Amino acid sequence: MVARALTDEEFAAAWEACNGSPQAVMAATGLKERSVYKRRAAMAERGTVLHTADWTPGTIGNPARRWSPLAMTPAHRFHLEVRDGVVLVFSDAHYWPNLVSVSHRALLVLIEELRPVTIIANGDLFDGASISRHPRKGWEQRPTVAQELEACEERTGEIETAADKIGCKDLIWNLGNHDARFESHLSANVPGFEGVPGTTLPERFPRWQFSVSTVINAGSDHPVVCKHQYHQGVHAAYNNTLKAGVSMVTSHLHRLTVATWGDYRGRRYGIDTGCLANPFGPQFTYTEDAPSPHGEGFAVLTFKDGRLQPPELVEVVDGVAVFRGAEIA
Repeated sequence: MVARALTDEEFAAAWEACNGSPQAVMAATGLKERSVYKRRAAMAERGTVLHTADWTPGTIGNPARRWSPLAMTPAHRFHLEVRDGVVLVFSDAHYWPNLVSVSHRALLVLIEELRPVTIIANGDLFDGASISRHPRKGWEQRPTVAQELEACEERTGEIETAADKIGCKDLIWNLGNHDARFESHLSANVPGFEGVPGTTLPERFPRWQFSVSTVINAGSDHPVVCKHQYHQGVHAAYNNTLKAGVSMVTSHLHRLTVATWGDYRGRRYGIDTGCLANPFGPQFTYTEDAPSPHGEGFAVLTFKDGRLQPPELVEVVDGVAVFRGAEIA
C-alpha cells in the first residue's frame, strides 16, 4: 500500500477504527512506524490526544487509569495492594548456621517499631553453597544443605515471630537464583524424587507465599515491581526503573542503593535492597577479599494514598545498623 497524506480528521478516524493500536494504524494507512508516532505526537501538541489500546479513561492520580500488562496475574506473580503503610523488603540473607548478621537483628527490631503491613524477602535466603556449580576453594568448609535449611528455618522463624506480634500476615518470598539451587539440584540429579514431600521450598516454609515477582498496586498509576534481578552492572538500579517504566525493587547485586528517574509519567525509583548477610562473611569468599561495593542492610518502603514515597534504606555502617540517622539498638 502506498501511503497518502492524511488530514488530522482522517488520521484520528483511522486511529479510532484500529482501537488505538499503532501497528493496526500502520497496516490500515500504509504509514511507517515512525510516521505514525510522529503524527500522533504532533496532533497531541495541537490539542488532539489519541490514546493507545491499553488506556482507559482517567487522569494522573486517578485509579481509573489502568496499565494492563501488570494487571495480568501469571502463576509466578503475586499481587499486593497497599494504600497506606510500610513494606519492608530484604534480600540476599544467604543464611548459614551460627551466623546472625547485624542487619538481620535490625530487621527484627524495625518490624516491631514500624509495624509493616507486608514483609518481602526478595530472594536468596537459601545459599546452597554445597550444591553450587562453583567448586570449593581448597579445603574451605561449606555447610550441608540440611544445615543451611535449619539456619533458614531458624532465622525466618524469628521474622515470623516478630510479624505475629504486630499482626502482619503477609510474608512473601520472591525466589532468587540461589534459592533455585535447592529444587534445581534435585530435579537434575534425582528426578524420580519429584513429588516427594519436603523437596520444594514452599513445603519447607509454609508461612511464606512464594513467587517470582510481587507487584504492589498494579492497577494504579504508580505500580511497584519487586523481583530478585533484572539488569546487571553498576547502573542496574537506574536501568531497571528506566526500562521497566515503573518503580522497581531488585537485589542480587548486593549494592544497597536508590536511583531516581522522572519523565511524563512522574517520579519513580530503582532500589537495590543490598545484602542482609554480612558481605564479608564466609559465604562470600569468592570475592577473594577484593574491595567490594556490597552494602549490608534492607529497604523501607512507605506508601501513602497508594503511592510509594521516597524510599529509605537501613544500612550497616562500621558494624552498626543506622536508620534515619539513628543507630538501631
